[in-house]
Amino acid sequence: MSFLVLFDTDRIQEYVFATQKLKAIRGGSFLLEDLNLNRQTLGLIKKYKGQVIYVGGGAGAATFDEAKRAGNYCQELEQLYRDETVIAGITSWIEPEKAGESFLKWVERAERGLRRRKDEKVRIIPLVSNPYEKVCELCGRLPATICQKDEGYICRSCQIQMENGAKYKYSLMYQAIEDSLSPGSVKWPESLANIGEKSDPEGYIGLIYSDGNRMGLRRQELLEEEPQKARENYARFSKCVDQATRWAMVQAVIEVLGQPQDNRTYPVQFFITGGDDMLAAVPAHQAVPIALKFAELFREYYKNGRKDENGEILFTGLDNTASVAIGVALAKQNYPLYSLIDTARELQKLAKQRAWKEREGDVSTLDFLATSSSLLQPVKEQRQKELAYDNLSLTQRPYTIEEAKILLERIRTLKKSGFPRNKINDLWQPLYKGRLAASLDYLVLLSRLSDQGSPSPRQALLQVAEAFGLSPFPWRLNNHFTYHTPLLDLAELYDFILEEEN
Repeated sequence: MSFLVLFDTDRIQEYVFATQKLKAIRGGSFLLEDLNLNRQTLGLIKKYKGQVIYVGGGAGAATFDEAKRAGNYCQELEQLYRDETVIAGITSWIEPEKAGESFLKWVERAERGLRRRKDEKVRIIPLVSNPYEKVCELCGRLPATICQKDEGYICRSCQIQMENGAKYKYSLMYQAIEDSLSPGSVKWPESLANIGEKSDPEGYIGLIYSDGNRMGLRRQELLEEEPQKARENYARFSKCVDQATRWAMVQAVIEVLGQPQDNRTYPVQFFITGGDDMLAAVPAHQAVPIALKFAELFREYYKNGRKDENGEILFTGLDNTASVAIGVALAKQNYPLYSLIDTARELQKLAKQRAWKEREGDVSTLDFLATSSSLLQPVKEQRQKELAYDNLSLTQRPYTIEEAKILLERIRTLKKSGFPRNKINDLWQPLYKGRLAASLDYLVLLSRLSDQGSPSPRQALLQVAEAFGLSPFPWRLNNHFTYHTPLLDLAELYDFILEEEN
């Protein structure tokens, strides 16, 4: 009789982003990757004579021949996470095999059990209430256990994260980029300010948050096979998704940022990469181009796999297409990181809703927002309140990847044409005057724009209307009989897109 063990890391983001300190964030991210991909698989599963199905993205699956071995593995695994991280944890579940049951049904039963156990866990972070205890000066939640020269009084959890902060360059993403520079060494940013100073305009960062679309359904289709084939597909699928996510991001960063230069700061910070999740910070003007390239490459790698420069297969594809939903949040480099992550996550969820509407075409989608202050309400509610009235929608977000490419192309064409920067406000301000008044204002704007050059500013703006089917300019009537326009989106993104593509 076999026993299936599923495990999944608890509250990854809550642990990784417990502080605003970049070194601690890197340390927490590296520690979880190290636990998940090294000691967890190579050590404990082998120790208890289990068979690995897959491990990646903070989760995994393995089978054991004996219930006792499976139980001992789960007990030691959960204890390991508590010992190493202090406040982060991992949840495991053991599901015995039933005679005559398909592998898919076995996995589904185990997933229900794992989800139920995760929900039953008491989610409490102990707060300091003893007047004789000093509160950690980094996370502000746990009692301080040590005083460090640079960081002050910090707790054991933050101390571990800070100690691992120097090891981040050994994680898979950083190693892949460093391997592209040989010989030489890559200098990584020490703060978000190091990323912001590479941005144009300077001082801004872009946070990219991506998640796969309908991955559960894709996996289910692969598991509807006879048991041995289904098990192989489970492992192939999990590895392909994880590796396609990592390599697509690495390649997208290199293609947009360029090859790293010896001993020069390479402005990227990977926070979470694993499974189909990806979270990274880059210079603001390169965030959307990187996101678009990432979506393209993920689709390619998921289908075809990837080979290294010597032609060796790194992982095999699944001979099928897949898509992602991406949120991009642009803000000043000193914007509260946790708030910016929440915004990027919300944008990603809105992009996923658009992807669901376009599911027949299985397209990747993108939503973005440039913000200067913390949002007081959810993005969707804010847009409904500020960007919608009288059957008009002043935004076309979220975009499909192809639509977003067109938007960037039109922005670059406007810049090449010499479109007056002081006229950018004239692209969105008339939208609040009503449908007919806005159309009249745009006719006036077009008549005043120069027709000199190739393309001229007037031609460049007319190309926007043509590309998005705006008629009467600047509106487009959608299938829900609502008029919408991309011009406010274009104006919001205008300063964060360079005239020349990287």
